[in-house]
Amino acid sequence: MKANLVPCSVIAAAALTCLLIVSPCLGNDPETKRGSVQSTTPAILLANQVKTSTKPPADKSPGNGNRTTNRQPTGNARADFKTIEHNVTEMVHRHLPELKALLEQLKKKEPKQYEAAVRNLAKSQRRLQIAEKRGSEVFELEVRLVQTQTSINFLIAKLRVRDKSADREALLAATKTLAELQLSKSQLELSQMNARLAKLQEAANHAEARIEQQESALEQGLESSYQSYLRKAGRN
Repeated sequence: MKANLVPCSVIAAAALTCLLIVSPCLGNDPETKRGSVQSTTPAILLANQVKTSTKPPADKSPGNGNRTTNRQPTGNARADFKTIEHNVTEMVHRHLPELKALLEQLKKKEPKQYEAAVRNLAKSQRRLQIAEKRGSEVFELEVRLVQTQTSINFLIAKLRVRDKSADREALLAATKTLAELQLSKSQLELSQMNARLAKLQEAANHAEARIEQQESALEQGLESSYQSYLRKAGRN
């Protein structure tokens, strides 16, 4: 019995709203290499998430009950999205060129789902932006973490549609990679905390030495200051 294929646009939306950053784990699939998104069929389940995220909110104002209305975005909202879209596009151009065609396809066929996908990708963009400010090592590790987690989401989605031994093996490998990356991140964070603690300890040692010097000179300093004040008062 053949698995039902979902529309290409829904597949793309589902992938992108799952923080789509295509990883090397998917690159071994010949169908993926040819650019055939439909043949890999990632996740009907994820597609449902897209439909939910793009559903117009219910208007609960007096007299409307729970009626759903299609509100037009304001000028500010459109401007905000343009900024978000620009940042995401820049991220894709710099770090994830494999997403470009998929985003363009989704933008043409499903604008609302495209917007939802871009907003989800913006979370990764901000996450990577913060990591980049913390140094290249942190940034590269964060990129690999996002890529690997997204690869796992893809493989889970593919296995729900069709059980393939290759996908099982890829999922096992990706799971191991994710665990190793998470361990590396924890080790890096600990190393950075230890470095900060070392600097704080050094500063504390300097402060302690300064206090000891002040304490040892306290009596002599008091007498010297006292005599100086007496001279200013004209008293010897």
